[in-house]
Amino acid sequence: MTTRQTIVQLTDPLVDLLDKRAAREHVSRSQVIREAVEAYLREDREAEIDRQIVESYTRFPAGGEHDIDEWGDLNAWHEGLAEARAQERGGAHADAW
Repeated sequence: MTTRQTIVQLTDPLVDLLDKRAAREHVSRSQVIREAVEAYLREDREAEIDRQIVESYTRFPAGGEHDIDEWGDLNAWHEGLAEARAQERGGAHADAW
């Protein structure tokens, strides 16, 4: 992967911490900065995915009418299966599944 040089201005204390981290890990200052930026952007991307998942479940909550599709009602199927298993076990409570 090609890289591009970018100028970033940092405070002296931040550069000192950066240099200490680079020395401790035996890598370049640039490598530490790249890894930090990648981690920051990955967290941002994961937060956006989480937000979209929450929005989706808010719009289409589980257990609602959206659980019924061309294959049928998934909740009713689970309930029927639980009842059938309970009967096989000799009348055990259907909610045990």
